[in-house]
Amino acid sequence: MFDSQTPVISWSDNNPPKTDQDEKMMAENTENLNPIHVTVKDPEHLGEGLSKYTTYYIDIVGRSTLTRRRYSDFQWLYSKLMKERPGAIIPIIPHQRALTQTKRFSDELLAERQKYLTNFLSIVLNHPDLRDAPCVGSFLTADPAQFEVLKKDSNLSLDQHDPEQFFLDSPSTPSTGKKISKFFGKLGASMRKNIALGAGVELEKTPDDDIFEELDAYALQLDNNIKILAKNTATLASVSKSQAETMTQMAAAFSEMGQYRVNDVIIRTSSSTMFTKLGKGWSEVAASTRSFVTAAQLDDQMQNMALDVIALKIAINIRKELLYNYTRKAYVGKTKMAQLEKWKETPPTDMKKVAQTQGEVRLIKEEGLNLWKELDVVSKRLQADVEHFRITFHEKFRSIMEQYVRLQAGYSKKFAQGYDAILPHVAPPSPRGEVIAPPPASAPPAPPKDAETV
Repeated sequence: MFDSQTPVISWSDNNPPKTDQDEKMMAENTENLNPIHVTVKDPEHLGEGLSKYTTYYIDIVGRSTLTRRRYSDFQWLYSKLMKERPGAIIPIIPHQRALTQTKRFSDELLAERQKYLTNFLSIVLNHPDLRDAPCVGSFLTADPAQFEVLKKDSNLSLDQHDPEQFFLDSPSTPSTGKKISKFFGKLGASMRKNIALGAGVELEKTPDDDIFEELDAYALQLDNNIKILAKNTATLASVSKSQAETMTQMAAAFSEMGQYRVNDVIIRTSSSTMFTKLGKGWSEVAASTRSFVTAAQLDDQMQNMALDVIALKIAINIRKELLYNYTRKAYVGKTKMAQLEKWKETPPTDMKKVAQTQGEVRLIKEEGLNLWKELDVVSKRLQADVEHFRITFHEKFRSIMEQYVRLQAGYSKKFAQGYDAILPHVAPPSPRGEVIAPPPASAPPAPPKDAETV
């Protein structure tokens, strides 16, 4: 009556062999693929009043397409990819929260969305596992009517992985760091809540525990440091912008100091020339500072790097949740198996309970096996993606910093040249009334007359 052959759920029982599909997925992620060039552009407004919305044209080089999609359609694609390709590192689609109708259709917001949507779709179409997802084909080929039906049939629900949670108030404000920290916090809180449900229950062991322990440490290191960089680069941009505005005000004040007005008559003082040139020189330095802030955009780029880390953490989080679900299923199965063992020694009065519990154990084992297979696929997908992520993240960060340092070096020269041009106008006059130009900053001091020549 007791099924003594029914094993307790364990990893050794559920470890499935690698399939041809697994090997294909791993191989495709390491191949050098011809890049697909895509641009999301040409926003077009449709409808009137509160029903007004915007569509964007999807331009894929070498392919004839008339596809136009709304911003919400891209969000649908993101959510579908999370369902169809769990464990893949899927890029985030952030956007500014459009509080008013005017801002919602502003050129600034439309340009921002085109940039992020292009980046998102480019990564998806150049990712061998993502671009083969069924939802991608539907997204690119379905006509508007078909696509609306498809979205309704999908019945997607938003959860803690929804990118809509990550809003950007403004690309260049110090609040960016707080937004990023808040989003990371939500991810951590979600996992802590899940693990708390199984307090006292140790997570099941997997063959890849060491790999994912190292991956957790890598993600944590990126998490901590990218938040600091995102916050401080935003602050740095704000300070530089404020400095440029302050210097502009100072330039105007300098220009006004050499003259005054009496009865609508401008009277220039003997210092007028000096103050006018000083104001002009200061204005040029202020202009260089503004140009540098506009060109550098380090805060925007660091924010994009932070979004990459969020995408990595979401993929890791999905695997952790699967492992937790499998552990919970195994725990329930072990508990019921223990009850069956007790009943071997002391059978219950109602033997139907034994048959019922045995049936529950078989069902739990089947569900556990399916969870384990899903976890195995997700783990393989994540491992393959992480290798590409490390390389891409390193190169993107290196490129950003190279560009920034080169800009910094170039504008530092402009700043120095601007101040050098000001110096002759504030140098002290010689006894003859001539202006004594100071020596170049790099010139060494002249030796005293009585110094020995070595």
